[in-house]
Amino acid sequence: MDFNRIEILRKELKLTQEEIAREAGISTAGYQQMIYKKNTTVSTLEKISKALKVSPAFWWSEETEMKNISDEITKVIEGLQSEIDLLKAEHDISQSLIKNLNDYIAILQKRIPKDQFVSKNGRLVSEPT
Repeated sequence: MDFNRIEILRKELKLTQEEIAREAGISTAGYQQMIYKKNTTVSTLEKISKALKVSPAFWWSEETEMKNISDEITKVIEGLQSEIDLLKAEHDISQSLIKNLNDYIAILQKRIPKDQFVSKNGRLVSEPT
């Protein structure tokens, strides 16, 4: 919701905050707090809309909503890119570990006499053949 539109319309109509608040049946402080905090209830928004003679839907600017949606999409994309970068780093580490393990296995295979160990179901055992 675009709270700036409330103040813009109020000023265009040459009304004070006090006049809008009184017409809407809310306190001036409540009106000012709503504008400052950019937060209100549906009930209060309906009262303000009625006082300014517009539909509550008037406060939603398509441009503002599209920017908000675009910002959210950008955040999601950035989050996904971070996840992709993390997965790539983890993949690179895994590949490096696999290479190191394969190198270590090759070294061990050169050091262990073949007649001392045999492979059973892909495992080395210490029983001679």
